[in-house]
Amino acid sequence: MLSKICSFKWWAGNINWVLKNAAGEARYCLRWIISLTPGMMGRFLRRRFWGIGSVGDNVNIDEGCWFSHPENLMLDDNVKINKWCMLNAGGGIEIGRYTLLGPGVIIWSQNHKYMSRDMPVNRHGYTYERVVIEEDVWVAARATIL
Repeated sequence: MLSKICSFKWWAGNINWVLKNAAGEARYCLRWIISLTPGMMGRFLRRRFWGIGSVGDNVNIDEGCWFSHPENLMLDDNVKINKWCMLNAGGGIEIGRYTLLGPGVIIWSQNHKYMSRDMPVNRHGYTYERVVIEEDVWVAARATIL
């Protein structure tokens, strides 16, 4: 495979794909680096450069967290997201003031549709529903909200 990618013929045939996807791949890599940056610098970078839809004052996002569809994520004031949380905001996630997410919390706002046993599940598409966590809530470590 490596020799194939290193060949001129491969690049000539795939240059449109490479150019079209290079920006997205670079953005993905940058998000991963920012997700692992520790301390106050990492918290600042995650609030400012992840493209989160709305971020209130005094929001802390610890290292190792990962957000899918961050543009659909709304974090109110004084939200604390502990290490290694995963949030998929495809359908939208709203987290209210003074809410704490423990380490390893998973919040998913989209799910696979299931319509028929005659069709593979990966062809059914997705359903999207907004997840709202109101203010002053503590979601304990490793909890899953679907």
